[in-house]
Amino acid sequence: MPAQQPGISLGRRNLSHKSPRIWAAAILLATVLFQLFVTQLPLNYLLAHVVNDDTFYYLEIAHRAAHGQGFTFDGINRTNGFPPAWQLLLTALATITPSKEDLLRLTLILCTVLNFATGLIICAISEAALGQSLSVICLLIWSSVQLVPSLSLTGMETSLNWLVFSFLLWRVIVAAKRKLMQESAAQTYSSLGSIATGLGCGVLFLCRVDNLIYVASIFVLMG
Repeated sequence: MPAQQPGISLGRRNLSHKSPRIWAAAILLATVLFQLFVTQLPLNYLLAHVVNDDTFYYLEIAHRAAHGQGFTFDGINRTNGFPPAWQLLLTALATITPSKEDLLRLTLILCTVLNFATGLIICAISEAALGQSLSVICLLIWSSVQLVPSLSLTGMETSLNWLVFSFLLWRVIVAAKRKLMQESAAQTYSSLGSIATGLGCGVLFLCRVDNLIYVASIFVLMG
């Protein structure tokens, strides 16, 4: 029986090593394409099965703010009953188009982009904590939620909130691993990384005020 050529054996090992990441990329791509498809469904379907009532409250405020009326829902009374970080993003989108339907679709596309970024971070977190093979399972679980539009494409601050929270969780895990490896404090907390973590904590708080407990926990864990 002829001996297996070293080059072929090495190639198979490399393919086997890359296989989980190929599956992860396929899952992420399929999820994003599905959500982009949902954003282009008829408006009646989106209203009935995807977005909820609070979404239109934020969109109306964003529309009025972008067209010079300030942060108001009825054009008369000022309001601050909204998540600041998310409302600012929606207001920026509202400057692009005067159409409220287009604003809704742009908001859902933004949610898709944020969900994709969250998927990348979840993949990185699970791979660092559990290994490549199990990271695919974690990504499948995440994807199963993303394939329910009424949970993942609501047009609410949820997508931004999960992205920032996932990023901060990744930063905590990275810092913890470096501590375990007994790296120096300068390596564990780089200036750029510390700035990114601080900004992330600020955005997380501005997504939802009740995130303050998570922000405090992150400072304790990384202190």
